[in-house]
Amino acid sequence: GDARRWEYRARDGKVYGPYPTQTVLDWQAAGYFAGDGGAPMREYVDAPPPKNAGDELAGDLEDSDDDAAPDGSSAGPFVELQDAAMREVI
Repeated sequence: GDARRWEYRARDGKVYGPYPTQTVLDWQAAGYFAGDGGAPMREYVDAPPPKNAGDELAGDLEDSDDDAAPDGSSAGPFVELQDAAMREVI
């Protein structure tokens, strides 16, 4: 099966996940994440281990934390996914 995992940002601004692809597809088939109930979604990527303290500090200065997951994963930006688009991405 598809080993990718996904997280979404709810209307309260909190990030939820990661969830397996099949779970997200099941929710989508049940009508979640559609229309006004849509939620920005992104693929979850595990955070790589830090190279050393200096590299980590430099990275913190360069990066914006706006899209960072609470656990520090290096996931990409959130995107709005609609019914057909979600199936293409997942």
